[in-house]
This record gives sequence, C-alpha cells and structure tokens, in this order.
Amino acid sequence: MNKVVLFFILFLTNFSFSQQIPFYNHHFVNPFIYNPGYTGYKENVSAFLVRNSRNSSFDGGVINNYLTVDGAIKDGKHGFGLSAAYQTQGIQQQLGAGLSYSYLLKVNNDHSFRLGIQAGFLDNQLDASAINVEMTDDPFLQELSRNKLTYNGTFGLLYTWKTLRIGVSIPQLIGNKVKYGTEDPRGFYQLERHYMLNISQPISLTKDKVWSITPNVMLRYLPGLKLQYDVLLQADHSKWAWLAVGYKSDYAVEMNAGVKVLNGFQIGYSYEYIVGSLNAFRSGVNHEIMLGYTFNNDKYKNRIAELEMQTEELNQSHNNLEKVISNSELQLIERNLMLEDSLARLNLLYQLLLNQNKDLISEVESYRKTLNQIAAEDSLETSFTPEVENIPEDEKIIRSAGYNFVDLQNSRAPSGYYVINGVFSSRSNAINHLEATKNGGVENAYLLLNKTNHFYYVIIFYSTDDREAINQRKEYSKTNSSKVWVLEYFSVD
Repeated sequence: MNKVVLFFILFLTNFSFSQQIPFYNHHFVNPFIYNPGYTGYKENVSAFLVRNSRNSSFDGGVINNYLTVDGAIKDGKHGFGLSAAYQTQGIQQQLGAGLSYSYLLKVNNDHSFRLGIQAGFLDNQLDASAINVEMTDDPFLQELSRNKLTYNGTFGLLYTWKTLRIGVSIPQLIGNKVKYGTEDPRGFYQLERHYMLNISQPISLTKDKVWSITPNVMLRYLPGLKLQYDVLLQADHSKWAWLAVGYKSDYAVEMNAGVKVLNGFQIGYSYEYIVGSLNAFRSGVNHEIMLGYTFNNDKYKNRIAELEMQTEELNQSHNNLEKVISNSELQLIERNLMLEDSLARLNLLYQLLLNQNKDLISEVESYRKTLNQIAAEDSLETSFTPEVENIPEDEKIIRSAGYNFVDLQNSRAPSGYYVINGVFSSRSNAINHLEATKNGGVENAYLLLNKTNHFYYVIIFYSTDDREAINQRKEYSKTNSSKVWVLEYFSVD
C-alpha cells in the first residue's frame, strides 16, 4: 500500500487525532516563533525565514516554512510582530498567519516582564489528487471538505533578570477542532493546546562580552503525552558566528552552525541525527536552513551613549567650575574684608597725620589712591574715603567706585543706600542665595547687576536715608550670621 494512502487512513480513522506544533531548531536565535512574549524584546526590527525538512526521502515527508518580522517602539515598551507559516505533511497542507503584540512591565533596571499575545488563522487543506484509493466514489470521501479555515491564538510571558530569560507560552490556546467530514465524526483533528517553557542564560567568556556560551532549555507538555525537552549549548561570537549542539528527548541529536555577515545578516544551518525510538523509522535527511536580518540601530544607540557620556562630563565640569567660582567669591569677599580693615586703619592714620603732621598728607593721599585703584581693578565693593572720626563697625558705610547698577530688566537703579548680603559672579548662584534669603524672612529681597564688573548683588533693603539703612543692617545681623554691609551708591548719569 502506498505510504500516502497509509497516512490518509490513519489520519481519518482516528477519533481524536491531535496536531502538535512543528519542531524548529533555530528557536534559540528566534524565540518569537514559539512565544509572543518575545515580540520586540530586542528592540531592533528583525526578520527570519526558515525552511525545515524532515524525512525528506519519505513519500509524504514533513516540510515546515515560516517567516517572522517583529520589532518595538517607544523605547521597547510596545512590541509588534507578524508571522506566516506554510506546512505540508502527506496529503495535508496548512497555511497560517498571525499578528503579535507585547507590553513591557519594567520592575527596575534588572527585572522586567513582557506580556504577549498572538491571534491569527489557519487554512487547512487536503490534497485530493494525492489520495490513492480503490473506490473513489466512497460516500465518506465524497462528503469530505477539501478546505477548512479556523482561528488560532497563543499567549506568552517573558521574564528577564539581567541576562537571564525565562519564557512561558501556550500555543494553540483555543484548541479548535478542524473537521473535514460534514457528517462522519472521524474526519477531524484537534489543535492540541501546548504548554511550553524555555530558559536561557548567556555567560560572557571575555571582558568585552564578544565571546559567550549560552545554555538553552525548552520543555513542552501536551496532555496525554510524555514531557518533551530540548537542551542545547551555544557558543557565540557577537560579530562573526555561532556553533551549537543539542539533544531532543527520545528523538534526535542536533548540530547547529551559523555566520553573521554584512552587519545584520545571519545564515544558519542545523542537522538532526535521529536516535531513540524513532531511529528505525527515519528516512532521508532532517535539516533546517535559516536566513535572518536585523535592521541594526546599535550604532545609533552607541552614538547616543557617547553623547550622554559627553553630557555627563560637561555637567561634571560645570559643577567643578561652579565650585571654583564659589570659592573665588569667598576669597574675594575675604579680600574685601581685609581691604576694608586696611582702609579703616588708613582712615585713622590719616586723621592722626592730619592733626600732627600735615607734611605727610601727600604721601598718605598717594597710598590711599593706590588702594582705591586696586579695589576698582579687582571689582571689589569698597573704596577708601577719609573719615573724620573712628566710626563703629556696624555703622560703616562703603561708598561705590564707578559702579553701574541695573535691575534684571536692565532698568537703572536709583542712587541711595543699599543693604547687601551677597555678591556672585554666577547668576544661578545669586538666584539660589536670593531664594534662601527670602525663605529666611526677607521677602522683599531682590537682585541688581553691576554692569561694571558683571557681578550680581543680593539687596535686602534700600533707602535714601543712611541712618535707616544702618538700622536695617543691624536688625538683620541680629538674626543672621552672614556678612552684610551698607553701600552708598551714586547712579551713573
């Protein structure tokens, strides 16, 4: 009897014939084929074309072909994919297609879950021309439908912890029956629900992570059948090639090799050597060929990473510069205080000399002018003016020397007495100090810009009355330890 006829008889006379999903050997390269949870998990758009042939010399051998495309959008949050498959086995052909979607739930940088679902259709056909029977007018054959369309669905879940991947999927989730006979119940088979688990863990062999090995384990369970498992060990070079060897339980030893060319293409080949209980029935070669292409955006990711690193370096440099500027401001204030003290002492000396020895006035006057010049060159907020008496420290008034005050809207500031508690070369630092001053209770504090030295001054009080400004300084000093002084300012015409 012809083997096709034998297959046909076995197919139609079983009351509950179930169909398993095909064995594919490159699932470790493209796990999306079994689990929609992997849809877009690599973020790059990838396409794979596979042809799988088993028992090629057997009349009615099995040929499985599939095409998949998947990718992700919005930083990998959403994955989309499509797949198409065509299978032939004896007199039966099956064409299927489906759309997949996955959603990423990120727990933290190390842990994440990706939920996926696939929905599609299966077009099942019988090749009547391949049926070789003696009675072609058999009523059972006459009422057989040659084509049956049904729907299919798959659920998938992917969990990742760093580089560890654990996937769970349920192909043929709906479990539909494909009925070829319109009256006789024998003419059907069941799309049996599968329960699948796959685990993989790349292990880097070099510091640059170019060389690695990856153990892969896949378990599949169908009610009523023994648990099936695949184990495979893959050695991989990230830019060139891979080599793998595996074992399918009670079925075959698998050898797999592939190359990576032209910055995105992958070509893979696998060969199965049948062992176990099916060894006596094998016929021909069992092998699989894979073509894959990844629309690689790693170079853009690397460029983005470089720009992010450069940005971080610039931010660090900016912070360091801010610290240097802040330290310079402190040094400038300290120098200002020292100069104030020197000027006060010089005022006293000047007064003594004025009363005792007028011949030395010219020399002291020259020294005074020199100090005033140094103060103006260093953009310090002080100048020397001879005092007629020894004034207490908290009543001193510093007089401006060539200052040009404007507010932040570039409006000229009026002449008068300004109570100041901070000077900054950095506008951001000045704003921060202003906010701290306001939070400390001086709600009316504001900023002025000295266009002569381009420093920002934090003003806590202004008045045209010097006594009022001095009293305000004293009140502020009672509750604040920061340096505060009164500046007499003459507006630039």
